[in-house]
Amino acid sequence: MPSRQEREQLARTNLHQALRDAKIEIVIESLERVGDGYRVLFRKGPLAHSESGIDEGKLEDGPATDKIKKFVQKVKLAFGGNP
Repeated sequence: MPSRQEREQLARTNLHQALRDAKIEIVIESLERVGDGYRVLFRKGPLAHSESGIDEGKLEDGPATDKIKKFVQKVKLAFGGNP
């Protein structure tokens, strides 16, 4: 079973890849495990957006799952992007 640090790195890698695949230029400022999930702070230029309570499976299961793709679109909308 992967360590907590390995799972966090996997989540970060998957999220980066999902953002790249969707051609979304948003920076992951921070990603941290809290309780049973994750909290992520995103930045695009001077704008910042935080998401918390993110199910760990959503980020750890891979960059091409429907769950992470829907999450990335939600983040894009938070920055004023079209779905």
